[in-house]
Amino acid sequence: MSNQLDLSTHYSYPNITFGDMPDLHEVTIGTRVLFPDEVNSSQLHQLEIPKALLNMGDRLKATLLNAFEHGDDAEYKKAENVARVLGGMLGSYVGSDEFMLYPPFVFGRGTLAFDDHMIDISGVNDVLDHGIGANGLVSHMGQHLRNPNHRVIASALDDAQAFGLEGMAKILGFPKDSFMAFPDAEETGEIVKERLGEGSIDLLLMSRIHSMDPKIMRKVTALAPSLLKAGGVIIVRGPQEYKRGTSSPDQVEQLTQDPTLTVSDTFSFQYNAPHDQTPQQTFILRRA
Repeated sequence: MSNQLDLSTHYSYPNITFGDMPDLHEVTIGTRVLFPDEVNSSQLHQLEIPKALLNMGDRLKATLLNAFEHGDDAEYKKAENVARVLGGMLGSYVGSDEFMLYPPFVFGRGTLAFDDHMIDISGVNDVLDHGIGANGLVSHMGQHLRNPNHRVIASALDDAQAFGLEGMAKILGFPKDSFMAFPDAEETGEIVKERLGEGSIDLLLMSRIHSMDPKIMRKVTALAPSLLKAGGVIIVRGPQEYKRGTSSPDQVEQLTQDPTLTVSDTFSFQYNAPHDQTPQQTFILRRA
């Protein structure tokens, strides 16, 4: 086998082969399969990745999603294994620009830094992270060394991403049972409610989920307050205006329909990036 992408698919999907390629092409295609929101068209143009390789990656993505949605138990398990191995492969590239289209959260000892601001999150153990992605997973990496009780429940874009995140977390050294990922934000919230109970989450991250289906967003925001502990924090980060989904101010408007939630801080900023220069807003909400 000529590379890790071929190794990760060879036994399950022998007809999907990528051949030899530069490392950056490999990680870009792997990222595109599991985390499509974290690779943009300008990167693909700059790297000059052959169209045939991109098509093979698209074929792999379609094969995985079809197995998760329509396959029998054996096909589902095969797709799960491939997604986990792909995630592990990408874990070896952590720090690459492929995972850093947007600046990540930076956890400290009782603090969380982002977008040139820092807030107090003393006493935070259980975190619900909606739309986490590879970039978000990197944010949590290392927090376990500062806080062994740090636990992350994450909602992913789909099954392939959820299993990929778990494979990536394992390679990055997340302790057993400290990271769980599920497809679909609404389902993840319901799982948290069922398994951990209401008032079980210290910190709820809603970063850049503005393109979520508005109907699902309303369900996610309606459930969110009940999942927070007293004094718990929600961070909403996204575009100040977004017509095709739910902007960050609109998310906050929905959240604050619950009288226990109040906005404690608001930050306006703009990413200094060619792929996104739209005005952004971050809101910090706390539960009484």
